[in-house]
Amino acid sequence: MLSLVSNNAHPGGLPGGSHHHHHNNNQQQQIRPLVIKQNGVEVSIPVPLTLWHVAENIKDLFPTQVATDDGEEITEMEVVSNLLQFSLDHAGEGPNAAARPATTTATTATGHATTTATATTTTKLDILPFISTVFQFFHTRYLRTNTIHA
Repeated sequence: MLSLVSNNAHPGGLPGGSHHHHHNNNQQQQIRPLVIKQNGVEVSIPVPLTLWHVAENIKDLFPTQVATDDGEEITEMEVVSNLLQFSLDHAGEGPNAAARPATTTATTATGHATTTATATTTTKLDILPFISTVFQFFHTRYLRTNTIHA
């Protein structure tokens, strides 16, 4: 019975090695660099055009200045990490998400001003693929090469 288990381990079945290239109007190839800036440090993250509206929304909301614990220079890796955390909170998945009200429609008596505001905000379904894109960039850029210093 053990031989059946070993048969599943295909050589070359590495994660990321089995990319299925679907030719769906070249959407996979249309990548635009999203330049994220924080404390003067710029990071360019390749984002598919299909997620560009999400990327721009997050970029507009992302704080360009952040306080560091020891006043040290922020690294590119930290900028991307901050972006990931910020995006997760925005999607309602992060630890700080609970502090934000889920809906703003019921807050005012008039009701017409807030409905337009909620219509423009990015939905959770849109934002999760964007987070996945940023995470993949983060992983390949920083985690695969062991340049993380304790």
